[in-house]
Amino acid sequence: MDRCYFCRGNVSPKKIEHLHRWGDALLLVKGLQAEVCEECQEVYLPPESLQILDDLVAVLQPRRMTVVGDFSVRGGIKTLVTASYPK
Repeated sequence: MDRCYFCRGNVSPKKIEHLHRWGDALLLVKGLQAEVCEECQEVYLPPESLQILDDLVAVLQPRRMTVVGDFSVRGGIKTLVTASYPK
């Protein structure tokens, strides 16, 4: 993604912390590689890790869970994402 959907500003990769809500649980994902608009600070997350966690929690209804996503893409960019769900 080169341009922000909302303000058309430049978008660049950054590592962020993201709070994700699932039901009554809050999940803090640290060091998440995301695309962030330089103008309005809109954040574009890679949906893979968060979708996997949502799907697993919905199906299994665990007491706690940790999902680790290890992403390597072209250009030498590597992202390790850990998300945990306590019930």
